[in-house]
Amino acid sequence: MTASPIREREQRRGLILGLTLAEILLLLTLTAELKIWQDRANAAEEQLKPLQQVLYEGGAVDITGVQQLVERFKLLPDLEAEKTALKGEAAKRAEKSELFKSLGLDSAQTLHSFSTAQASEIGPNDPPPVLKRAVDVLSP
Repeated sequence: MTASPIREREQRRGLILGLTLAEILLLLTLTAELKIWQDRANAAEEQLKPLQQVLYEGGAVDITGVQQLVERFKLLPDLEAEKTALKGEAAKRAEKSELFKSLGLDSAQTLHSFSTAQASEIGPNDPPPVLKRAVDVLSP
């Protein structure tokens, strides 16, 4: 009977030793994997440094991480569409400006002649007080 408790104790020690060795091997494996991932992250960071430098020089000083860069790039299609729309509006305005120039009128002259024409068409005693004030404001 005395041999059985000693044998059980030795088996428990052997089991604990085996589990401890397995845990140590798992930790070593995880450490090696973490080292590999850390090396990859460092290499990626080195590759992104020139891009980050160009962004800093271009005025994007608040981009400090990849996630912020991704968020900025997501906005790019909307900004390009807005830029195209603004270019179209600018072309239309330039065309109108050329039309005014071809008529020999500048925009200030045209606005002044329009306001005086409107003011002369409305009799000051006929409309309500709001229109009277508008005529007073438009009159030079």
